[in-house]
Amino acid sequence: MWQVVQTLLPPESICHLHHIKSHQAYQDELAWLQWACSANDAADKMAELALQMLPGQVVRLQKDASHAYQLMKQAVKHVHLHMVRVARASIAIAEGPKAAMPKPMDHQPLISWHQIALVAADRAPANLRFPGFSKLLTWLQQIHDPKATPKWYSWYELLFAFQIMTGEWGIQSTSKHNTWQLFGKSQEYDLKQTCRSWASFLIQMIRLVLPEFKAVDNRPSNGRFRCWTMGVMSTLAQDIDDKIHAWLQLQLGDRPVAKIATLMALPVASLATPQEEAVAIHGLHRFW
Repeated sequence: MWQVVQTLLPPESICHLHHIKSHQAYQDELAWLQWACSANDAADKMAELALQMLPGQVVRLQKDASHAYQLMKQAVKHVHLHMVRVARASIAIAEGPKAAMPKPMDHQPLISWHQIALVAADRAPANLRFPGFSKLLTWLQQIHDPKATPKWYSWYELLFAFQIMTGEWGIQSTSKHNTWQLFGKSQEYDLKQTCRSWASFLIQMIRLVLPEFKAVDNRPSNGRFRCWTMGVMSTLAQDIDDKIHAWLQLQLGDRPVAKIATLMALPVASLATPQEEAVAIHGLHRFW
């Protein structure tokens, strides 16, 4: 609009443009400036009145056009940012895909569960033993494979493997005297609390062989994990990895574990197909 007005204006020697500021006090200004300011206010009021008198359909079309324009501006902005990212990626050094391997930790020992089971069978103190302790030792020997590639396993993965292979929920503390038992199935299952007790017990088992052992944070070798979590470096048999993967796939599909909170709603791990109760063909209960 201003370009059209400028083409119709006389030369500056005859007509001079003056900027009228909004919301200014002009009572003490020159007479011609008072007239210009009052005329500017009148023009604003006439414009407001004209907008109020517009048909409803015109107002709606104007709002739709304004919304479409804002969307177009956002789209242009995102396309521009994407072009910048592509340009930067084109000149960056190609590193290739990064393997989902843990960060190297030279000071972290490789845990041999088979050795821990053998030592625990002879030297585990009375407070670490409980009814079903032999079931744990058998499981520790079953999961170990000295020829497997060392990987970083979280306490959660080890707990899932224990639940799948033994049918038990875990191991829990029974008192302040550091005594333990298999997790009681009569209480409500809480994965966070169960894994906390599980990790605490396994750490005490590891210290039977490595007295100075301390758990640290690291990223699990399992590519599903996109976050760090407490665990250990060990060599597990391939079928154990397959069972853990099958369980997580069953529960999460292809969804990655970006936060440990993703696991908190999971039930007790089991790959066994639940058996349906047989329906009796005799008795009154068949009518209900």
